[in-house]
Amino acid sequence: MMHSPSQHTRGLSLLPLLCLLISYQSLVSNHIFVAAEENTDGKISVLVGFETKEATQQFISAYRDPVVAASVGAAATRSGPQIEYEYENAQALEVRVTREEFEEMKQDSQFAYVEEDPVVYQMESSSSSSSPQEEARRHLQSAEAPSYGLFSVQGDKEIPLPPSNSEDCLVDICIVDSGLIKDHFDIPYKRGDGFTDGEEFGLPNGQYWWNALPNDDHGTGVAGVMVALGGNSRGTVGVIPQGPEKSKVCLSIARVFADNSKSTATSRILRAVEWCGRRHKNGSAKRMVVNLSLGSPSRTTTEETVYRNLYRDQGILFMAASGNAGTRDYAYPASWDEVVSVASVDEGNGHSSFSQANDQVEIAAPGRQIISSGGGAGGAGSGLEFNFQGTVVQASFMQNNQYPSDFDFTQTFQLVDCGFGFEPCKNANGKVCLMQRDGQFTFKDKVQNCQAGGGIMAIVYNNREGTFTGLIGDPNTVNIPALAMLEDAGDFVKRNINRSFTATNIVGSVRGYTGTSFSTPYAAGVAAKIWASRPSCSNDQIREALQKTTIQLGNRIPNDETGYGLIQTLSAYEYIVENFDPPCGGTAQTDIQTPAPTTPQPTPSPTPGPTPSPTPKPTPAPSPSPTADPTYPPTDTCAAYLRQCVTTDECCSGLECRRISADATQPWVCRPVSKENKDKLPRAGYCIGGIIGSGCRRRTASRERKGGMLRGEHAAMAHRLELEVPTDADSEPENNGDSSPKDTRQQSPEEKEVLPEA
Repeated sequence: MMHSPSQHTRGLSLLPLLCLLISYQSLVSNHIFVAAEENTDGKISVLVGFETKEATQQFISAYRDPVVAASVGAAATRSGPQIEYEYENAQALEVRVTREEFEEMKQDSQFAYVEEDPVVYQMESSSSSSSPQEEARRHLQSAEAPSYGLFSVQGDKEIPLPPSNSEDCLVDICIVDSGLIKDHFDIPYKRGDGFTDGEEFGLPNGQYWWNALPNDDHGTGVAGVMVALGGNSRGTVGVIPQGPEKSKVCLSIARVFADNSKSTATSRILRAVEWCGRRHKNGSAKRMVVNLSLGSPSRTTTEETVYRNLYRDQGILFMAASGNAGTRDYAYPASWDEVVSVASVDEGNGHSSFSQANDQVEIAAPGRQIISSGGGAGGAGSGLEFNFQGTVVQASFMQNNQYPSDFDFTQTFQLVDCGFGFEPCKNANGKVCLMQRDGQFTFKDKVQNCQAGGGIMAIVYNNREGTFTGLIGDPNTVNIPALAMLEDAGDFVKRNINRSFTATNIVGSVRGYTGTSFSTPYAAGVAAKIWASRPSCSNDQIREALQKTTIQLGNRIPNDETGYGLIQTLSAYEYIVENFDPPCGGTAQTDIQTPAPTTPQPTPSPTPGPTPSPTPKPTPAPSPSPTADPTYPPTDTCAAYLRQCVTTDECCSGLECRRISADATQPWVCRPVSKENKDKLPRAGYCIGGIIGSGCRRRTASRERKGGMLRGEHAAMAHRLELEVPTDADSEPENNGDSSPKDTRQQSPEEKEVLPEA
C-alpha cells in the first residue's frame, strides 16, 4: 500500500512577512542547520513550498539580491528570514527563520506548505564494530577475502560489458554520505583520476569529499561494498572489483556528513541529490544510481517531489536504507515510491532483527557483519606491507601508536631478533625489532625496549593463530612505529632475519559493519553492474529485473520484511536478456542507446501480480521425488540452473537445455524456459536453488553435502534443500495485496543476540 504526506494547514496572509523581507538583504550560504535546532542567531532551517514556479519567483523577488546556490561564507547574524537555497526539482525554497516566523508562515495560505527540516542519520548499527573485527584485521594482515554478502547476491559473477562502446562511464554511482578516505588501498577511485568527482554540502572549511577522517569511514565502507578492488592480495572485494577503466563505472561523491558527525539535515541531503542530478544531466554518465545509506523517521513534501521528478524525468535509480529501528515504521527517503527500500538479511538469509519492515520494503541484501573498507588504526595509515625480495607480508599499526609524521617508510630496513622484548634490545640501533607476543608483557613495554635499544620500528607477532590489535596504553611514551603481525608472517620474518626489506604504507583498513546502510550498496552495486552491461535499459527495467529474480524469502511475495527477496546479479542480467526487446534485451548489445526517462505517470513501485516470474539461481538442485511426476524429469536426479546438459530432459523443472548465449563456443546448460518454449514443457513446479515456498522444502534429516552448496559454493550459504514438486495451484506464491506482516518465521538466536562493543 502506498501512502502520501499529509497536507499542512494553510492560513493567514503573507503580506506582513513580505514587509519584513523587503527591508532586508538576503545572505546565501551553503551552511545548513539541523532540523528544529536553533543556531546562535536563534534561526532554524525550514522548507517552504509553492503552488507554481511563478509564486516561487515572486517570493524571491521580494529580496534585494537574487538567491544563488553557491556558498558566500559563514552565515551572519541578522534579523529577518534568509533564503538558503532554491530547489531545481521542486517548487520550494530552504529558508532560515526564527521560531515565531516559522509559526506565522505555517498559517499563511499563500504557501503550499511550510515544514521543518528533519534530521537524517547514517544507518549503521551501533553493534557493527564487534565480532567482525578479528576477521577484518585478518583481511589486512593476510590475503584478501570477500565478505559473505558478495556471494549471497551473486556479486562474484562476471557480467559482460557491451562488446563495443565509446563511453568512458556507462554508469555513475552517486554516493551521498561521509566522503572517502584519501588514497585508501582498496578503493581504486581517486581524486583527479577522470572517473571520480565530488562535492561538499554544508561542511566547515578544510573538510572535503576526499579527505574523510579515519574514524569517519561510513562512506568509505559503503563504497567498498560496491567497488573494493579485487586481485590486490589484501582487503576485501566489491561487487564491481575491476576498477573504473575496466568496469566503466564512475563515482560521484557527495559529502554531507561532517567530521565526527553521524547526522545532518534533510535539506543538505536534497542539495546533494540535486547535485547528483546535475552531474547526470550534464553528462557524467547517461545512467545513474544514487546510494542513500541514511534515513529519517520524518518526511517532507519537498523531498518526495525531488525524488519523484529525478526518477521520472531523468531516469535516475535511487537505493536507500529501510532503517535500523527494528520496527514497522517508515524511514525516508527509502519509503517514497520512487526510491527502492533495501532491507537487511544475515548470513543465513534470515531477516535481520534490526531491519525495519513495512509495505515499502522492496528488496533485501546482506547487512549484518559485512566486511568492507574502513579507516586506519593510527599513524599515517593502518598498516605496512613488507617486501622481502618478492615475498610480501603485512602488518597493522597498533592502536594509540604515535610516531613522527615525517618517518621515512621508503628506506631499506634491517632486522634484529629481540625475542619477547623483556629487556632493551641489543644491537637494535637503526634497525627494526622483531618480537613475539607472550601474553603477559605489555605491548607498550615491548615497544619501549625496542626504542631504548635504538630501534626505529617495532614488530610484534602473535604467539598463536589469529589476529590481535595491540594497544599502546600511553602513547606519549612511544615515538616509533609499532605494528601487529600474524604468527605465520612473523615466523617467516624470523627465518629471514638477516635479509633486508622495504615497506609500503597501506592507507586504510577493513572492518566489520552492520546495518541497512550496508545492504543498500549491495543493491546499488548490483544495479550499476547490470546497467553497465545493458546500458539501453531504463531505471524501471533495471528495477523490474531486480524484483523478478530474487531468492524469495517468506511465505508470500512480496512481504514486509524482505520485499520481493534477496537480489541476484546474474539472474537479473539474464532476465533482462530474455524478457526485454532489443536494444535493452537480446543476446548481445552492440547498439547502445540512451535510456528514455520514465514516463510522467508511471507506477514506480510495481504492483505484485499473482504469478511472480521464475527466480533463477546458480544452485544445484538435489534429487526430486521420482513419484511426483513420472514423465518430467524422467530420472531420480536432475540438472539444476547453469549445470551442463545434453537434452532438456536432464534439467530440473522449469528449465531447458540451451546455450548460455548466442556464442557457439559457449556450453549447453540448464536455463529458465525461454518465452517461445515455455508453453511446450510440462508444468511441474519451479524449484531452482531451493526457493522456500516455491516448490522446495528445507532438508532436515541430513547435513551431508548433496548436489553442492548454495550461492557460489560459499559455506555460509549451505542450506541443504530437496525438491518437492507441487501441483499447478501450489506452484505460484499467493498474493492478494495484503500489506499485513507476511513472514511469521521465528528469528534465529543469531539474529537476536546483542553484539558487544569491541
